Amino acid sequence: MPKRPPKFNPTAQSLKRHMPKEADRQARRELNTGSARWQVIRKQVLARDAYRCQACGRLVMGKEAHVDHRDNDPSNNAMDNLQTLCRQGHSRKTWAEQHGRRWNGRCA
Repeated sequence: MPKRPPKFNPTAQSLKRHMPKEADRQARRELNTGSARWQVIRKQVLARDAYRCQACGRLVMGKEAHVDHRDNDPSNNAMDNLQTLCRQGHSRKTWAEQHGRRWNGRCA
């Protein structure tokens, strides 16, 4: 009977090499997402959008509520460039942008 092929099990070390470091991500931003100034802007965007995902209309609170840069420029924090998205919608939009694809505006 043939042997089963080895199971893929990446080590934590190999995962660290391929994951962007938080410091690298924050360095590209004009405002650190932990800063008091960003938190004020974030709350204003969420309130303006009535805590609803602008793609699917779902009510989002806490960590489920993401504030996204429409033009994918983390230094452009103009209110008309920011939108509320749910976690799934933000993940899908980011994936599409990173892979050179157009986001279809759907969360699921």
